Amino acid sequence: MFNNLRISAWPVIATLLLFAACGTGHAAAGPKPLAQQLTESDRMSLRQAAAACTDADANAFFDVFIQSAAVRRKYSAPKITFSLETQDSRPLRQSEIPGSRYRDFPIMMVDYYRKPVRPLRPGDDDEYVEISIYKGPQNQLAVEWTRVHYDGRSDGGDDLGNAVTLDGKPYDSAGPSDGQLLFRPAGGCWELVSDIRYKP
Repeated sequence: MFNNLRISAWPVIATLLLFAACGTGHAAAGPKPLAQQLTESDRMSLRQAAAACTDADANAFFDVFIQSAAVRRKYSAPKITFSLETQDSRPLRQSEIPGSRYRDFPIMMVDYYRKPVRPLRPGDDDEYVEISIYKGPQNQLAVEWTRVHYDGRSDGGDDLGNAVTLDGKPYDSAGPSDGQLLFRPAGGCWELVSDIRYKP
Protein backbone atom coordinates (compact mmCIF):
# COMPACT_ATOMS: atom_id res chain seq x y z
CA MET A 1 0.00 0.00 0.00
CA PHE A 2 2.99 2.36 0.54
CA ASN A 3 4.43 2.18 -2.96
CA ASN A 4 2.35 4.31 -5.30
CA LEU A 5 0.80 7.75 -5.48
CA ARG A 6 -2.41 8.50 -7.33
CA ILE A 7 -1.89 10.71 -10.37
CA SER A 8 -3.69 13.58 -8.64
CA ALA A 9 -0.92 13.79 -6.02
CA TRP A 10 1.93 14.38 -8.42
CA PRO A 11 1.53 18.11 -9.20
CA VAL A 12 1.89 19.00 -5.51
CA ILE A 13 4.58 16.38 -4.87
CA ALA A 14 6.51 17.74 -7.85
CA THR A 15 6.33 21.23 -6.33
CA LEU A 16 7.73 19.93 -3.06
CA LEU A 17 10.57 18.22 -4.90
CA LEU A 18 11.29 21.50 -6.70
CA PHE A 19 11.42 23.33 -3.35
CA ALA A 20 13.90 20.74 -2.08
CA ALA A 21 16.06 20.97 -5.20
CA CYS A 22 16.08 24.76 -5.55
CA GLY A 23 15.92 25.87 -1.94
CA THR A 24 12.77 27.90 -2.56
CA GLY A 25 9.41 27.82 -0.83
CA HIS A 26 8.96 27.15 2.86
CA ALA A 27 11.81 25.29 4.48
CA ALA A 28 10.98 22.00 6.14
CA ALA A 29 12.29 23.01 9.54
CA GLY A 30 10.95 20.02 11.42
CA PRO A 31 8.55 19.74 14.34
CA LYS A 32 8.16 23.00 16.24
CA PRO A 33 7.73 23.63 19.97
CA LEU A 34 4.22 24.12 21.28
CA ALA A 35 3.47 27.40 22.99
CA GLN A 36 0.10 26.29 24.30
CA GLN A 37 -0.18 24.59 27.68
CA LEU A 38 -0.29 20.84 27.18
CA THR A 39 -2.61 18.42 28.92
CA GLU A 40 -1.52 14.92 29.88
CA SER A 41 -3.56 13.65 26.92
CA ASP A 42 -1.63 16.02 24.63
CA ARG A 43 1.69 14.78 25.99
CA MET A 44 0.68 11.16 25.52
CA SER A 45 -0.41 11.84 21.93
CA LEU A 46 2.86 13.65 21.20
CA ARG A 47 4.82 10.68 22.56
CA GLN A 48 2.80 8.36 20.32
CA ALA A 49 3.48 10.59 17.31
CA ALA A 50 7.21 10.71 18.09
CA ALA A 51 7.29 6.90 18.37
CA ALA A 52 5.51 6.58 15.02
CA CYS A 53 8.06 8.95 13.48
CA THR A 54 10.94 6.91 14.88
CA ASP A 55 9.40 3.74 13.46
CA ALA A 56 8.53 5.45 10.14
CA ASP A 57 5.00 4.13 10.73
CA ALA A 58 2.80 6.32 8.53
CA ASN A 59 -0.44 4.62 9.59
CA ALA A 60 0.19 5.13 13.31
CA PHE A 61 1.38 8.71 12.72
CA PHE A 62 -1.72 9.64 10.73
CA ASP A 63 -4.13 8.15 13.26
CA VAL A 64 -2.62 10.13 16.14
CA PHE A 65 -2.55 13.19 13.84
CA ILE A 66 -6.32 12.75 13.44
CA GLN A 67 -6.91 12.37 17.16
CA SER A 68 -4.83 15.20 18.59
CA ALA A 69 -4.93 18.94 17.88
CA ALA A 70 -1.58 19.23 19.69
CA VAL A 71 -0.03 16.77 17.23
CA ARG A 72 -1.55 18.67 14.29
CA ARG A 73 -0.10 21.94 15.59
CA LYS A 74 3.36 20.45 15.98
CA TYR A 75 3.45 18.55 12.68
CA SER A 76 2.01 21.18 10.34
CA ALA A 77 4.10 23.31 7.99
CA PRO A 78 4.40 27.09 8.57
CA LYS A 79 1.99 27.53 5.66
CA ILE A 80 -0.58 25.05 4.36
CA THR A 81 -2.05 25.14 0.87
CA PHE A 82 -5.82 24.59 0.77
CA SER A 83 -7.27 23.65 -2.63
CA LEU A 84 -10.68 22.85 -4.04
CA GLU A 85 -10.47 20.74 -7.20
CA THR A 86 -12.63 18.75 -9.56
CA GLN A 87 -12.34 14.95 -9.49
CA ASP A 88 -9.97 15.16 -12.49
CA SER A 89 -7.72 17.56 -10.51
CA ARG A 90 -8.67 20.81 -12.25
CA PRO A 91 -8.19 23.62 -9.71
CA LEU A 92 -11.26 25.63 -8.70
CA ARG A 93 -9.90 27.59 -5.75
CA GLN A 94 -6.63 27.75 -3.84
CA SER A 95 -5.38 29.66 -0.82
CA GLU A 96 -2.45 29.59 1.58
CA ILE A 97 -3.14 29.42 5.32
CA PRO A 98 -0.63 29.96 8.16
CA GLY A 99 -0.18 26.59 9.83
CA SER A 100 -0.95 28.15 13.23
CA ARG A 101 -4.41 29.19 11.94
CA TYR A 102 -5.29 25.96 10.13
CA ARG A 103 -8.46 24.65 11.84
CA ASP A 104 -10.31 22.90 9.03
CA PHE A 105 -8.84 19.39 9.26
CA PRO A 106 -11.53 17.16 7.69
CA ILE A 107 -11.30 13.93 9.73
CA MET A 108 -11.86 13.07 13.37
CA MET A 109 -11.71 9.88 15.43
CA VAL A 110 -14.79 8.64 17.31
CA ASP A 111 -14.52 5.38 19.30
CA TYR A 112 -11.52 4.34 17.15
CA TYR A 113 -13.45 4.91 13.90
CA ARG A 114 -12.49 7.61 11.41
CA LYS A 115 -15.36 9.99 10.66
CA PRO A 116 -15.75 13.28 8.78
CA VAL A 117 -15.78 16.42 10.89
CA ARG A 118 -18.74 17.59 8.79
CA PRO A 119 -20.87 14.90 7.11
CA LEU A 120 -21.81 15.64 3.52
CA ARG A 121 -25.44 15.25 4.55
CA PRO A 122 -25.98 17.16 7.80
CA GLY A 123 -26.99 14.85 10.64
CA ASP A 124 -25.72 11.68 8.94
CA ASP A 125 -24.17 9.98 11.97
CA ASP A 126 -23.54 6.82 9.92
CA GLU A 127 -21.01 8.50 7.64
CA TYR A 128 -17.42 7.27 8.11
CA VAL A 129 -14.09 7.75 6.37
CA GLU A 130 -11.86 5.22 4.64
CA ILE A 131 -8.24 6.18 3.96
CA SER A 132 -5.40 5.00 1.73
CA ILE A 133 -1.85 6.13 2.50
CA TYR A 134 0.75 6.27 -0.27
CA LYS A 135 4.45 7.03 0.06
CA GLY A 136 6.34 9.02 -2.60
CA PRO A 137 9.92 8.55 -3.82
CA GLN A 138 11.36 10.98 -1.26
CA ASN A 139 9.24 9.83 1.68
CA GLN A 140 6.34 12.21 1.04
CA LEU A 141 2.92 10.95 2.11
CA ALA A 142 -0.36 11.31 0.27
CA VAL A 143 -3.46 10.35 2.26
CA GLU A 144 -6.57 9.83 0.16
CA TRP A 145 -9.80 9.94 2.20
CA THR A 146 -13.27 8.89 1.10
CA ARG A 147 -16.69 9.26 2.74
CA VAL A 148 -18.44 5.90 3.18
CA HIS A 149 -21.25 4.06 4.89
CA TYR A 150 -20.98 0.49 6.16
CA ASP A 151 -23.58 -2.10 5.22
CA GLY A 152 -23.68 -3.84 8.64
CA ARG A 153 -22.90 -7.26 7.17
CA SER A 154 -20.32 -8.32 9.73
CA ASP A 155 -19.55 -11.11 12.15
CA GLY A 156 -19.92 -8.78 15.10
CA GLY A 157 -17.35 -7.08 17.29
CA ASP A 158 -15.88 -3.84 15.97
CA ASP A 159 -16.50 -4.75 12.34
CA LEU A 160 -19.17 -2.52 10.79
CA GLY A 161 -19.40 -4.51 7.58
CA ASN A 162 -18.45 -3.64 4.02
CA ALA A 163 -17.70 -0.05 3.07
CA VAL A 164 -19.89 1.50 0.37
CA THR A 165 -19.69 5.00 -1.09
CA LEU A 166 -22.45 7.48 -0.34
CA ASP A 167 -24.13 6.62 -3.64
CA GLY A 168 -24.27 2.94 -2.66
CA LYS A 169 -21.37 1.56 -4.71
CA PRO A 170 -18.75 -0.76 -3.19
CA TYR A 171 -15.81 1.26 -1.87
CA ASP A 172 -12.71 1.00 -4.07
CA SER A 173 -9.48 2.51 -2.74
CA ALA A 174 -8.41 3.18 -6.34
CA GLY A 175 -11.65 5.01 -7.14
CA PRO A 176 -12.63 8.67 -6.65
CA SER A 177 -11.99 10.13 -3.22
CA ASP A 178 -13.27 13.16 -1.34
CA GLY A 179 -9.89 14.65 -0.56
CA GLN A 180 -6.16 14.29 -0.25
CA LEU A 181 -3.77 15.37 2.50
CA LEU A 182 -0.11 15.80 1.57
CA PHE A 183 2.80 15.56 4.00
CA ARG A 184 6.47 16.19 3.36
CA PRO A 185 9.37 14.75 5.37
CA ALA A 186 10.65 17.14 8.02
CA GLY A 187 12.85 16.75 11.08
CA GLY A 188 12.81 12.96 11.02
CA CYS A 189 9.03 12.86 10.64
CA TRP A 190 6.36 14.42 8.40
CA GLU A 191 4.47 17.69 8.34
CA LEU A 192 1.18 18.59 6.66
CA VAL A 193 1.65 20.93 3.70
CA SER A 194 -1.51 20.62 1.61
CA ASP A 195 -5.21 19.92 2.08
CA ILE A 196 -6.98 19.16 -1.22
CA ARG A 197 -10.77 18.72 -1.35
CA TYR A 198 -12.61 17.36 -4.36
CA LYS A 199 -15.89 19.02 -5.28
CA PRO A 200 -18.79 16.53 -4.88
